[in-house]
Amino acid sequence: ADVCTLRAGDSVQLELNQMRRMDHSQQHSAQHLLSATILRLCGAPTRSFHLGERYSVIDVDTPSLPMADALTVEDEVLRVIRENWPMVTHLCPPEDVTSFPLRRAPPQGEEILRIVEIDGLDFTPCCGTHVASTGALGLFRILRTEKYKGMSRVYFVAGQRAYADYRR
Repeated sequence: ADVCTLRAGDSVQLELNQMRRMDHSQQHSAQHLLSATILRLCGAPTRSFHLGERYSVIDVDTPSLPMADALTVEDEVLRVIRENWPMVTHLCPPEDVTSFPLRRAPPQGEEILRIVEIDGLDFTPCCGTHVASTGALGLFRILRTEKYKGMSRVYFVAGQRAYADYRR
């Protein structure tokens, strides 16, 4: 088996799959917006996020999220997408993190923290990839909700995945 060992100062060549990166950025950014909207409208914080191949899932800390409530959340997410709110990444030392109204606690032991902001709506410590503004999400759809381990699981798609869902 070929084993590759990299050392500091070695040169490497990187090939980026731009379509995959955009898809992940759309799903991840949509998760930020969805989580912030569910927290604001339903008072339920997000406990986990999974980025799947066809859809993404969040688990929110509420025993049920009826589809009527999910549709109200979806309408609000779509409004913010239509209005094209900026998404800004802030880099700050950990001692400066208290200046942000964070949706969840930051990781400990980091020298620099990345805080992703959706134009005053949401501030979350995150090192993932994101779109530059909510308009880049294009479309968004909550596919379904279900009860899961005393919480609610929300299945969703955004961006090109939402377009593919409409075609199906």
